[in-house]
Amino acid sequence: MRSENSELYATQKLLQFAIVIVLITGVVGSSMAANDSRQQKTERGLSNFAYEVIECASYYSISADWLYRGGKFQDAQKATEINEYLFQVAREFTSPETFQTRLNLVRDDQIDSSNSDYKDLSILISRHHKRCEYLYNNLETRMQQYVAKEFYK
Repeated sequence: MRSENSELYATQKLLQFAIVIVLITGVVGSSMAANDSRQQKTERGLSNFAYEVIECASYYSISADWLYRGGKFQDAQKATEINEYLFQVAREFTSPETFQTRLNLVRDDQIDSSNSDYKDLSILISRHHKRCEYLYNNLETRMQQYVAKEFYK
């Protein structure tokens, strides 16, 4: 359950992402061939960005489940809000089929790596927590890094 403030914040962040995407693609003043190449590189960068977002959304989703089971309801609620927001962001950059396929692969891998055991949540945390916390707090920066990386290959 999200509050109105977190929904407004999520909507504002998605709008900011849309503006950044338009700026990154920079189609003004370029030839058609350059635009196609630029567009492809931008799309590839955004696809790779979406994959990391899905990984982190899955991490927060699994963590929320386990936190609820452990009675840490406030932490679980925060993890759920982050998970829902990251899923929303990832859906902006992938088709529904790609999103679901990636999510299934990532979630299965994460659950397997923790031996499907609440006590082994530390394995999942050690692999994902710092990176996913950074991603969540720096979404725009990470998106720009993924796109820029495609232009320097």
